[in-house]
Amino acid sequence: METPDLATEWTEAALTEQRQQWQAITALSGDIAIAAEQLDWDNLLELADQRQTLVAEFFQSPIYLPLFQQISIELNQIQDQHKQVLKLVQQAVAVNEAKTASLQEARDVIEADTRPPHNNH
Repeated sequence: METPDLATEWTEAALTEQRQQWQAITALSGDIAIAAEQLDWDNLLELADQRQTLVAEFFQSPIYLPLFQQISIELNQIQDQHKQVLKLVQQAVAVNEAKTASLQEARDVIEADTRPPHNNH
């Protein structure tokens, strides 16, 4: 198994900057979970895009050793949040599919009621 690429030397300023970047990622993850609970799908998509950008930037550099354990633990928490968000999305899709089917049924009934009767003369 390959060992992770961890920076073993860091300045306090660099460590603080990386810690702040990581905190922004975890904050967005929490906001994504809240948006899902509130069924705010447009906001959720925007937050997820923002988080993806930050994650891509964050992992461009080696992780400073003092943060590695914290990040490892919080990645597990983010994965758990992601599973919850997916469940909420699946539930919302099911609700929307049921509404769509109901609306289609109502439309079919209305169309049937408004059709002129067939004359078979």
